[in-house]
Amino acid sequence: MSGASYWAADIANELSQGDLVSDAWVGASANPRAGLISAPTGKGGLKFWQEAAWKADEQGFGHFLSRGRATHALILSQSCEIDKKGGKAPVLYAPVLGLQASVKDEAAREVIRAGNRYAFFYLPAIDGIIEESYVDLRAITYAPRAVIDVSFRRASASEEGAGALAAHLVAFFTRVDVAQIKV
Repeated sequence: MSGASYWAADIANELSQGDLVSDAWVGASANPRAGLISAPTGKGGLKFWQEAAWKADEQGFGHFLSRGRATHALILSQSCEIDKKGGKAPVLYAPVLGLQASVKDEAAREVIRAGNRYAFFYLPAIDGIIEESYVDLRAITYAPRAVIDVSFRRASASEEGAGALAAHLVAFFTRVDVAQIKV
């Protein structure tokens, strides 16, 4: 696949695998791990968060300290799982990183451009939106659909691009050579 053909001419009507979103939160729990509890401040209904022992609710969820960033991300969930706005399915995504800023060695950038690094999926630049970039599949995370719905959809994958992404995801998880995968 040529780099320029990854992106579709228009954004798809519904959220789809391969969509680029901005303002996605990507991070991980802090080390050492720390649970959090909230309490009202009594000032305008604001809450404050305080470190405490982990305490899960009846569904097993709790709050914890994490560190991350707001960044562009590529949607990885299958389109049929996430195409209804307001849906309940969590959405898988991974951060998008600038190729020049993150990878200093030109030979290493060429390996990523050629699709020969399983953990990284190459993305061509979109004028005014992202520079030449890659998706770091080692940092896949998820968010509730409602969180993704408040992110900004910036671009969608073309049919060829979506096929290339699907093949690369198979290669990443199975280590099967991308050239052997028929999409």
